[in-house]
Amino acid sequence: MFGRLYAGELKKILRPKSIIALSVTLIILLLGYAILYNLAKTINDALTQSIASGDLPEEYQYDESDTEINKDNIDLWIEVYEEQLKGQEDSYENATMGYSYYSSVFSTKAKISALKFMRDNNLYDINVLGLNASAGGLVSDLSAEGFAESYMSVVTLVIAIYGIVVGAGLLADEYRNGTIKLLLTRPISKNQLITAKLLSTLTVCFAFMSLFTLIGYVYGLIAFKAISTENIYLVFNARSVIKSTMGAVVFGKFVVSLVRIAVMMLIAYFLGTVSRKKTTGIIVTIIIQINIISGILGLLPVQIGLLTPNLGLMNYFDASASVPTYGNFFISLAVDIVYITAVTFGLYFTVNKRDVI
Repeated sequence: MFGRLYAGELKKILRPKSIIALSVTLIILLLGYAILYNLAKTINDALTQSIASGDLPEEYQYDESDTEINKDNIDLWIEVYEEQLKGQEDSYENATMGYSYYSSVFSTKAKISALKFMRDNNLYDINVLGLNASAGGLVSDLSAEGFAESYMSVVTLVIAIYGIVVGAGLLADEYRNGTIKLLLTRPISKNQLITAKLLSTLTVCFAFMSLFTLIGYVYGLIAFKAISTENIYLVFNARSVIKSTMGAVVFGKFVVSLVRIAVMMLIAYFLGTVSRKKTTGIIVTIIIQINIISGILGLLPVQIGLLTPNLGLMNYFDASASVPTYGNFFISLAVDIVYITAVTFGLYFTVNKRDVI
């Protein structure tokens, strides 16, 4: 019976108009982003060529060897960052607004760990995420993975909003229209109904996320005819240096994006059900999604207790990423689990204790 219920809920969500609208939106975004990405690539290539040929005015030219990390200057690099860290820690301790200072301290510690790893292992030509390699810029990595990773952030935002809109009305619309009574006359429990609606929405969101991330990857293969084969090193929790690949980084960000979409949809589902108003679930969850609350409270050292700053778990592998105040991978993971558990429990508890009238 649950299988039929799940299939029925899936059919409700897969309405042709909404699916076509979502698909067209993502395709338009893909085309627009591809044009922008290629334009940035053209500008970057032209600038690189101008630098190499010496066509730029002297004041804009630089010698790459001046910024290259090598055996002769590695200790100087470490000394510079340690001095920078000392200044940041002094500023952080004397400041009432802790978030920006803490994030800088965390990032600098990660860079020092990476540099010491390079020195201790006699590895001076490696790419470290956030130190001398990037995975988030517009032309961060001109490969299939690079484009897919960049485009993924756009897809995540669109599908998260779609999930919020659909999720907020899953039960709120049933209560408003009175169809909840009809549903519960069938031989199903409230828990089965909640779960079927939840799983069907997640199935659609995850399918679209996977499909359009794959499309972005395929476009990257066609446009750049390259797969990133170079190893990249990650700095975990600003301490441990881990050898990885760009593909693993992209996959990690893909998984984190799926979790973010699921969490936002779940919150909208809960808020819409509790208030019995779809608009309430949508508005409040979008405010959470775009980090308005955490942005305001970001001036205070309380971000470790908020949800959205802790959802970016891949930031703990990046030497230049922003993390919440007092942030730590395991603390953020625990915070995420607490929020997800609380919202899920609240959803099931509310529906089971509530009269259908």
